[in-house]
Amino acid sequence: MTNTNIAKNRESFIKSIFQNKLSQEELEFYTSASSIDTFNGEQLLWSNSQQKIFLIIKGSVRVKSDRGELITILNSGFVGLSHLFPKELWQIYKAYSTQGLQVLYLDLLAAQDIMEKFPAFRDYFWRSAIELNCVILHHYASAKDLSQRANLSSLVSALEELSFEQGVYNANILKKDKDFLILNLGDLIHTNGTELLPGKIYDCSLLPDYGEWVNNSGGTQVFYSQEANNRLLDQSKTKKLEASKEEMKQVDSINTIDLAVISKTELQSTKQGKSGKSWVKFKRLKRYLPFIYIFLFILSVFIIIIISRFLESR
Repeated sequence: MTNTNIAKNRESFIKSIFQNKLSQEELEFYTSASSIDTFNGEQLLWSNSQQKIFLIIKGSVRVKSDRGELITILNSGFVGLSHLFPKELWQIYKAYSTQGLQVLYLDLLAAQDIMEKFPAFRDYFWRSAIELNCVILHHYASAKDLSQRANLSSLVSALEELSFEQGVYNANILKKDKDFLILNLGDLIHTNGTELLPGKIYDCSLLPDYGEWVNNSGGTQVFYSQEANNRLLDQSKTKKLEASKEEMKQVDSINTIDLAVISKTELQSTKQGKSGKSWVKFKRLKRYLPFIYIFLFILSVFIIIIISRFLESR
């Protein structure tokens, strides 16, 4: 293929991505900042240390853990989007090519320019990045108990998103109309001491009915599924995670769960209840109680001595 044909192919892909809405100057800039590569076997395409982004044109990409374990297979979308956002948020992984894979590489500066000029792409890049991060996080979180591992990659795009600011929330927020959830970012601690662990899938029916959830860090994010007649979680005696057989079907040897596409929802912090505030203050005060008791004892002895001397002087 000649250089002219390669450039035309890049240009046509860029046009299709932006639905022919780019100016000629923007089209030339993004085309010059991209390249198309084809692979004939397994090669390392991307790792957290590599500053590049690519779009899958055809074929598939194998996502593996830092130990070389297969996490998921991607057949479409972008890889490497985590470089566009704060690096402390993301799990470690590596992406490998497969036979016949074709990708469009995009310069990091060009991708950042796209996010600044097109807010819809910023939202898409963010959602795509956190979905993959959630799948990888769940893989690591379930490494010691495979009975708790689900094929999350087949359903994460259909899950709804909850975002929490720092504050106290009624327990019902994680139960009403919800089937299961997974903590992707941040922290949530219940007033009874229960703490949600990142990457672990929770059956919402088993979460506390009363009390409050406390978010201390801010920027906390939860993915959840709405309630359905056929539940994803098996609530048998073992209460182990397994996909409902009625909801399962084979697609290219990968178990897929049919879920309706749900729009994103961002929640603002609810008003902090008095009981929630009291619990948080007590939790902080509890660690200092021994010192407080010692101080009060010394103070009482000191007061007694002063009073006795005062009485003696009279």
